[in-house]
Amino acid sequence: MEHKPILLDQLLLGTHQAYILLFLVFVGVAISYMFSISKNFDGTKPVLKKLVPSFSDHAITRIDMILVLIFGPVVAIIFLNPSSYVEAVTSGVGWVGALNTFSGAGQ
Repeated sequence: MEHKPILLDQLLLGTHQAYILLFLVFVGVAISYMFSISKNFDGTKPVLKKLVPSFSDHAITRIDMILVLIFGPVVAIIFLNPSSYVEAVTSGVGWVGALNTFSGAGQ
């Protein structure tokens, strides 16, 4: 079965296929984010601590998680444009992996 790429107009029109792909991208992002946390990846926490030093570490962690889980699927959809279920999951996982690589995680 051929899958059309996720497009913003498909999401706005309520295409079920687009919603399924969006959910799978979100699942990929969540899985990769949890794996990154287990490997002590800081994500946006250092930047957030500089922007809002009065926030507690728990608040910074929650904000970081929300940012990754909201902007992650958006970035994956815009740049990777998944068109199948497998591509949707791997695009979600892939963008967090790319973020880890570019930020120098694990060094």
